[in-house]
Amino acid sequence: MLLPEGAVQFQISDPNKEIPVTTSNLNQIPFEDEVLVLGGGAAGCAAAIALARKGRRVALIEREPTPRHKVCGEFLSGEALEDLYLLGIDVTSLGAVPIDYVRLAAARRAAQAPLPFSAASLTRKALDTALIAQAIAVGVRVERGRSVPRSASGSGPS
Repeated sequence: MLLPEGAVQFQISDPNKEIPVTTSNLNQIPFEDEVLVLGGGAAGCAAAIALARKGRRVALIEREPTPRHKVCGEFLSGEALEDLYLLGIDVTSLGAVPIDYVRLAAARRAAQAPLPFSAASLTRKALDTALIAQAIAVGVRVERGRSVPRSASGSGPS
């Protein structure tokens, strides 16, 4: 297969083997996909889904073997809700809870005000599970429990 200049090409054949990534060997590793996305969080899945919908052959590598609960990331703004809808994710069906107000408290004082936009709360585990499932549904090849080591120069993925 002829690749555009600067394209990265490789094939993952052994799921237990880490892939050493250096600038000298990237173009020597055979690769069946056009795009490699490292990281199966919200941004990685969104990119993979969008590219697959445009007809690209996409592989997504996620180091965690399964989605897990995380302390951060449960607040979904109006923009996030819209983006997720466009990706095919129905947060209501996943159990998202609407958020209509903000409350600030310090010591014995508190203030509350309505939010001027729609928002929701959804666990990252539920969101990440749905995003990975949607990526698979649109044809993304997902490999979980895999990592790509940091490059020899120290500037690559970890």
